Amino acid sequence: MLGAAGTMGLMTIVENEVCPVCHSAEFVREVESFGEFRGMECGQCTLQFADPLRYDEGAYRRAYSDDEGTEAAYVPSVQWAKELSPGGEEAEWLISAAQRRALAVLASELGPGAPVLDIGCGTGWFLVCGRRRGWDMCGLDVGEQNVAVLRASGFRCATANVEDYPVAWPEPRAVTLFEVLEHLPDPIAFLSALRERFPEVPLVLSVPSPKRWTRLGGVRDLADLPPNHLTRWTRESLEKALRQVGYGEVWTGYPVPDGREFAQVGLRGILKTRWVGRALTQADALLPEAGALPPLREAMARWRWKSRIGGPFALAFRAVGWSAISILAVARR
Repeated sequence: MLGAAGTMGLMTIVENEVCPVCHSAEFVREVESFGEFRGMECGQCTLQFADPLRYDEGAYRRAYSDDEGTEAAYVPSVQWAKELSPGGEEAEWLISAAQRRALAVLASELGPGAPVLDIGCGTGWFLVCGRRRGWDMCGLDVGEQNVAVLRASGFRCATANVEDYPVAWPEPRAVTLFEVLEHLPDPIAFLSALRERFPEVPLVLSVPSPKRWTRLGGVRDLADLPPNHLTRWTRESLEKALRQVGYGEVWTGYPVPDGREFAQVGLRGILKTRWVGRALTQADALLPEAGALPPLREAMARWRWKSRIGGPFALAFRAVGWSAISILAVARR
């Protein structure tokens, strides 16, 4: 949720029908509408995007606040980040299947002590997992409260933009960017700034997958609509965007769903989305009322047995071609 300097303010709105990746209007058509937004699709690169492209940085700051009555009801991680055990074992369950695959990719290339920068780090589940593997983890995010929690846990963490990467921090050996790009009104400008600032550093990123098993409910959850998600990506559009900003070697893939991912969402969450129309979130999956969070230890106990139950479901999803929640991409110079 961090923007390139000069491209993100507290509120940024781009109103046009030009594809944010191809920068062409010739192949763009309207495919749906929701409230004041139209859903557009580019026939050339397959990207779907909202018109207007409205980004509200303040909403993301509030989302990582623990103040009642804010978007925090759908981002329970600030409370749980404070409840992590010293070893951070819970974080291995809180990350996505794509992030677990990313950890394996990085582990094949990075040695102990290697600096890794996670942009849009949220409340730091991936930072914790990286530290458990011996890497020097740094994070950037727009949320002040979650950044404060991470600093208290001993991480280098700041609310700076990409170009303002703190000079006292080590230059990263890898940069990660999980579930950020779909929130930004100008993803090419952001990726260009990232490529310019860290030209030699591999980038590992994820975006929501159009083949994710959570879409079995047949209705998009509220979190997948603007102004939250401004773009929807395919492997084709993601590869085109990364090559457009200068990455020469690009790999994309659909990580397989697993029992842990099933435990976080579950069929209950899908049924809510399909028949009740509620947002599909971790809080919804766990609780009758979003926001009424249990202690992390209690939530983890539920997830452990649900992951065992979800194992056969995950195998079935894999067999019929459904992917994990995200697309994973690895881009190199």
